[in-house]
Amino acid sequence: MAVDFQFLNRANITVSNVVEAIVTNASGATTLITGIYAYNSHGSAVTLTVYIVPNAAGSVGTAATGNTVFVQSLAAGEEYPINDIPILLDGTNDTLQMVASVANVVNVFCMGAIQT
Repeated sequence: MAVDFQFLNRANITVSNVVEAIVTNASGATTLITGIYAYNSHGSAVTLTVYIVPNAAGSVGTAATGNTVFVQSLAAGEEYPINDIPILLDGTNDTLQMVASVANVVNVFCMGAIQT
């Protein structure tokens, strides 16, 4: 088994105003998310919602209220670390999903490890 510590999402991803997968666990892997850092580049407050979504019969699942693990209003220019929620994705296509109240103004970085 190999463990690879890395940025888990595409570099400098901006969160949409439609729910989207930010990190998807690959087949045969276990992903541990140890930290998420969010930055609001917008001129006013934006709400960020984070979901941990289990796969749906092996496919990427749909975020719902029951999957919500974090909701935070980020003030204009605010940087916010989310590192008190260790997240384990261990099924194929388990995902970390996010949505922002304003599209393309919240940048996020997810850090952690992937065990294969």
